[in-house]
Amino acid sequence: MTTWDTYIIKQLKNRDNIDPDEAVIGDIISIDPITVSILDGQAIFTNGVNCFIGESLKSITGQITINGNTTTDFTITRTLSIDDKVLCLPINKGQKYVIVDKIS
Repeated sequence: MTTWDTYIIKQLKNRDNIDPDEAVIGDIISIDPITVSILDGQAIFTNGVNCFIGESLKSITGQITINGNTTTDFTITRTLSIDDKVLCLPINKGQKYVIVDKIS
């Protein structure tokens, strides 16, 4: 092989083996299961397969006491919809992602 052949091959390998190290913005493309498209559709991640949903995006239930004497149950529901933008952090060298929060 000539020198330029070797150079091109090395550049292609470097391009294909980039370790993602920063957050990316994804688009919700499906709700059941939650599926996210990142990098303009170059990668698709599905909850429970190769991505995880942060607790802040799930429903929260509990009890609250008001003025020390009235206790009541509550539920806070955070929903995701198709076309929502979400903040995604890579883990496992970009093989999996964590959906951290919804963004606007």
